[in-house]
Order: sequence, then structure tokens, then C-alpha cells
Amino acid sequence: MEELILWGLRIAGAGQIALACLHRVGKRTMRSQDELARLSPLNAQIFMSLFGYITGINLCMGLLGLLAPRWILQPGNVHALKLALFIAVYWSVRLGLQLFHYRWHEAPGNVGAPVTRVILPLGLARFAAAHWLAVLWNVLGGLPFLIL
Repeated sequence: MEELILWGLRIAGAGQIALACLHRVGKRTMRSQDELARLSPLNAQIFMSLFGYITGINLCMGLLGLLAPRWILQPGNVHALKLALFIAVYWSVRLGLQLFHYRWHEAPGNVGAPVTRVILPLGLARFAAAHWLAVLWNVLGGLPFLIL
């Protein structure tokens, strides 16, 4: 079971890296430069800085999951538990924003409707689920009754 969770973290990591790379495409597709031109220069700088931070965080979490999943999955290690919990909460909140907060129908040209309404939420749910499973495994210490 532990090996399956490690592979789940690796797959989620690869997906997070792909999402970070797709941020560049989404920014162009949604005509962000046109929108930023309407903001004050300071607000535009703040938006772009936050966009960069989020992309960087997604990339770093993805690299961690892909290249070092054992840093996330270590039963009994409080630091691994905190890391898994942080990432699980991060992706759960992102999924909630995707489903209940963002108004994608207002995006220019209804940007990627199937992607934003189906594929992306499924991917976000997958990222969250992989890390919640790691949290559970870390908390319970990989107890035998978790073997399916």
C-alpha cells in the first residue's frame, strides 16, 4: 500500500508540474495583459508577483512529489505529516475556489470550458486526495488495516 501511495504522490507531482507550466498558457489565453492594462501599475505588479508565487509554489510542490515523495510519506515523522497536511489543504482550498468561487463563464471567450469545468477540478481533486492519503498514512503509521 505504501508503494501505491508513493506512486500516487509521484503522479500528483507530475500533474502539479504540468499545471504550473500551463499557467503560462492560461495567462495568454485569458488575455491577462489586456486585463492588467486596466489596473494601476502597482496593482498590476502585485497581481503578477502573486501569479509568479503561486506558479512557483505549484512547481516546487510538484517537484517534491515527483522526485522526493518519501519526504511527504514518513509515518511517525511530524515534519512529513506537516508537509503532507499543508499540501493537502492547499489543493483542497484550490479545488474549492475552482468549484465555488471562480466565475469561469465570465472568462474571455469562455476559456476552455471543458478544461475549467471538468478536467481541472478532477486533477485538483486528485492532487488533494493523494496528499490526504499521505496524511492519513503518516498519522496512522501505515497500520496494517489500511491495506486494501
